[in-house]
This record gives sequence, structure tokens and C-alpha cells, in this order.
Amino acid sequence: MSSMRIKVYHLLFLLLLSSFAIPAKGQEAEKLNQKLQTEIEVLRADAASLQVQLMEWTTKVSASAKQLEVLSRSITMRDVRMQRETVDSLEQKHLAMEDTIQALDVQIRKAKENVQALEGKLEGMKVYSDRLNKEQKQRQMQELLAQNNDYLNLRFSEMSMERLKAMKDSLHEFAGQKGFDLYKERLAFAINYKRARDKAWACVVRGEDLDSVGRLRLDYFMPLRESVGLRGKMTQEQFIEMDSLNVKLSRIAGGIRNLRGIVETAKEKIAKLPESESKGKECLEEISKYRNKVEESAEYQRYFEIIPFLKDLLEKYWKELEKDPLKTRTKAEEKINKLVVA
Repeated sequence: MSSMRIKVYHLLFLLLLSSFAIPAKGQEAEKLNQKLQTEIEVLRADAASLQVQLMEWTTKVSASAKQLEVLSRSITMRDVRMQRETVDSLEQKHLAMEDTIQALDVQIRKAKENVQALEGKLEGMKVYSDRLNKEQKQRQMQELLAQNNDYLNLRFSEMSMERLKAMKDSLHEFAGQKGFDLYKERLAFAINYKRARDKAWACVVRGEDLDSVGRLRLDYFMPLRESVGLRGKMTQEQFIEMDSLNVKLSRIAGGIRNLRGIVETAKEKIAKLPESESKGKECLEEISKYRNKVEESAEYQRYFEIIPFLKDLLEKYWKELEKDPLKTRTKAEEKINKLVVA
């Protein structure tokens, strides 16, 4: 549209110039006038054509504007109706939702009230459950404490150091229980004397650590006889066991001396036999008689019947003599001579 206007204005400008044109002189003026006339006619034709096109476009624009106006009014009315219907529907839904919300609020309030009531019951049940659990645990701990106390009443030979150590490791679990202090004291006492009993038993049965016999008796066994209070911490069976073991310990040194005396006497008897082809047989007979005499003696009952390792050594010595009665020194004899008691 703008380019068309420019052409129209240009044409009008040329027409205006033609109306004011001054006639030219001569042949050149004539040619110039003809040229201008030709251009004017061309421009007039273009102007007429442009005028037609302008009218056509004006008509089209006017028609499009009317069509747009009608279409705009039509769309607007339809949209308004649709929007109104939508609003009405939403309002109905909103009212329904408000009713639902109010109903839910009522249910929520009731649910909260029920929850609060249940929480109150639950708290009461929890307190009751805690009390029951505490009472049950209390009973269990008391039962376990009673079992452990019963175990401490066993003879020391029937206890195991592993069990006693486990009881010591779990000692803190019984803190605050009735009788805990006494239990703690009894457990420490049992561990102490169980250890002493096991060491003493190793001396008596296997002949181990004989240099500790004197210290064991001085630290553990002799005080039991001298102190009524110390004996009171033991059961009667425990005291009898420890006292019997003390007697065995006290006789080890005398038993060793007696064993060496038996060996020396046996060697003397063999040495007194005259040399002969039957000396070996005569030695066996002499040893058999002497063995019977030894085993019937009070010393044998005093030492060898109650001290196992001494009896075992003597048995080995007899067997070695029976195997070779003329042998100067047996292995058992060498071991007997090395025994030392502190």
C-alpha cells in the first residue's frame, strides 16, 4: 500500500509540472516536449491502473474488516457462553468440595480425638509393659544370681576357671541387685581359691611346680586352719577338699625322702646278693619281697596312697627293676633324685 501511494504522488507531481511547462524553442524543444508528453501519458495510464488497484484493495480491506468484526463478535459471544458455563460448573464443584471438606473436617476431628485417646491408652500400656519388663528382668537377674551363687557352693574341683571368668565379666549386670555385694565378694574369693587349688593339684598329681608348694601352703592353705572367718567363706565340702589337699602338700617333701630311701634300700639289697648265674632271678625275688613289705608299711599309706605322682614314680621304678634288676641306675631313679621341694 505504501509503494502504491508513492507512485500516485509521483504521477501527480509530474502532471503538475506539465501544466506549468514553458514551450521550448527549436527542434530540441519539440523533441523534449514529445518525450515529456509520452512519459505523461505512460504515467497517466499507470495512475489509472493504480487507481483501479487501490479501489480493489480498499474494497477487499473493507470486506475483511466487516468479516473480522462479525467473526470477532461471534467468537466473543461463544467464548462468553463457554466461560459462563465453565464458571457455573466450577462453582457447583466448589460448593460440593466445600461440603466434602466440612465432612472431612468433622472426620479429622473425630480421628484426632480417637488418636489422642489411643495414645493415652498406649502410653498407659507402655508404662505397664515397661514395669512388667522391668519386673521380669528383675526376676531373671535374681534367678541367674541365685544360680551363680549355687555354682559358687560347688567344690573347687567341680568349678571351671572359664565359667568363673565369665561370671566376673558379667558382674556389672548384677549391680544394684539384692545380695550383689556379697556375690561379688564370694566370686572373687572363689576365683582366688580355685586358682590355688588347681596349682596345688598339679603339684600333687603330676609333680609340677614343686618349688611353689611352700608358698601355696603359706598363702592359702594354712590360713584356712588358722582363721575361722576365712573358713566361714567356704562351704563345708570346700573346706574339706582344701584341707585334704593341704595334707597332701605337707607330705610331698616327706614322701620324696621316703621314695629315695626305698630306692637306696632296694639297691643295697641287690648289692648284698652274691654273684652267681642265678643272681638275676634272686634279685627279682628279693625285690618282690621288699616291694610287698613297702606297700604294707604305714609310710606307703601316708605318702604314696595320697600323692599320685610319687606312687607313679615308684611304680615305674619297680617295673624298671623287674625288667633289668642288675642295672646300676634306672630312669625313674634319676628322676627321683632330681626332685626338689621348696
